[in-house]
Amino acid sequence: MITNRTRLACVTVTTVGVGTVVFFLWWWWNRKQKYQLPSKWRKVGELSDLVTYPVKSLGPIRYTTMECTVLGLKDGWLRDRTLLVIDINEHFVTARQFPKMIQVRKFVNNSF
Repeated sequence: MITNRTRLACVTVTTVGVGTVVFFLWWWWNRKQKYQLPSKWRKVGELSDLVTYPVKSLGPIRYTTMECTVLGLKDGWLRDRTLLVIDINEHFVTARQFPKMIQVRKFVNNSF
């Protein structure tokens, strides 16, 4: 005779098993899908200036050309907000604490 406790255990194991199989099938399917560029493009605007802030809270760097990636704009290894300033205690420092940081700018184009 099957008790209610045994029946509940069977239902629970079956539900968890089916859920696990569905999850792994979904994961496997999404992993196999490759990102494809659209086949048809439409104009949505024009760029007049490319600006990045490679060091958080410091001034901008203006570019005429940059590479567009899935993670955003980049020029060589330089990306937007990938670097930050730290103090001697290894705590990051921002322009909220020191507003004059934003005045630090780079004037020579395309070399860091």
